[in-house]
Amino acid sequence: MQRQNVTYFVEEFECELKDTSGRCLNVGSGTGEITRKVLLPVLNRDAVMIGTDVSESMVEYANRIHGVDGVLEFETLDIQTRDLPEKYVAEFDHVFSFPVLHFCNDVRQGLENIYKMLRPGGTFLMLWVSSHDMFKILENMAENKRFASYLYYTAPFPHSEKPHMKLKELLRSIGFRIRHCSNREMSFVDKKPKAFLPTIISAFSFLREMPPDRAENFKNEFVREYTNRKYTRDNEELAVDLYKILVVYAQKQVL
Repeated sequence: MQRQNVTYFVEEFECELKDTSGRCLNVGSGTGEITRKVLLPVLNRDAVMIGTDVSESMVEYANRIHGVDGVLEFETLDIQTRDLPEKYVAEFDHVFSFPVLHFCNDVRQGLENIYKMLRPGGTFLMLWVSSHDMFKILENMAENKRFASYLYYTAPFPHSEKPHMKLKELLRSIGFRIRHCSNREMSFVDKKPKAFLPTIISAFSFLREMPPDRAENFKNEFVREYTNRKYTRDNEELAVDLYKILVVYAQKQVL
């Protein structure tokens, strides 16, 4: 599913991406596979990329499997930090973020940090999940006393009929110039939903706060709730993922 989203994005912004060079940053790079195999190949050959993720183990894996000397490396960073390391300030010509920022507990702080990271005139391209079944599942699971104290996350703009307008307003208040922002309906069908659910679950930062046995119980219950949302076609059970995604292309103001 993640690959489908990023591929969709890459195809739409092909012209802009092929001219993208200089220092680039991918926020929430996870395993690093999509950064190396989907994003990096469509950029200008002179582009240099850093991928960041909040998980140290994920960053270690990404560097070991997908790092490319002098071209692509991965570092640990919580994009919500209120103490952004100086080495990131005004260091990047382009910042990318594929469905991850909607999981921030402090969305504004994350976006402010991205603005600080960009050089004047730098661009920001982002995918943001605005509506998804998982949000409802998380709300329901938050009513379970075993998980309630950990599930303080709430989806940004959860009941807004025009989330793209809300996001535009937020981005402009930070200083971004909006070049494109739209809300798209998306779908994903899979015969093996358990194959893509780990991608969704890996973004749940609250799992790191749970004791290991409770986190495992949460994962199992989430998978069970998610896979219950399926239908049969030609005697074959399929999991259907219906969601909406915000596509954003913004720019830091030139001084």
